[in-house]
Amino acid sequence: MNRAQYEKGAVLLVPNRHLENILDLDSDLMLNLYSEAQRLAHGVINAFGAVGLNMFQNNGVQAGQTIPHCHIHLVPRYSGSDSTQIFREEDYADTPIDELNSLASRLQSVLS
Repeated sequence: MNRAQYEKGAVLLVPNRHLENILDLDSDLMLNLYSEAQRLAHGVINAFGAVGLNMFQNNGVQAGQTIPHCHIHLVPRYSGSDSTQIFREEDYADTPIDELNSLASRLQSVLS
């Protein structure tokens, strides 16, 4: 789960191996990463009742990357969501861990 829940159910998908950005992925890891992103996207929509989903990823400081580790944002969108809203870490407080755990449990229940 994204530690700042700017949309309920926002998830970060992060490879276990450190890679700074998408340009560092080999083709097998790229395929596996985006296959998992698709699986998580279905799970997020089913777990939280989203009506849409943004999936994005930034590469390099000039492109908005603030953490130098490859990761994909999966952002559920709901009726009334601001589709132009983007995540800037400094704009959002961290979500309490018990709330993150509850959201993660909901997502895990539909992925199992």
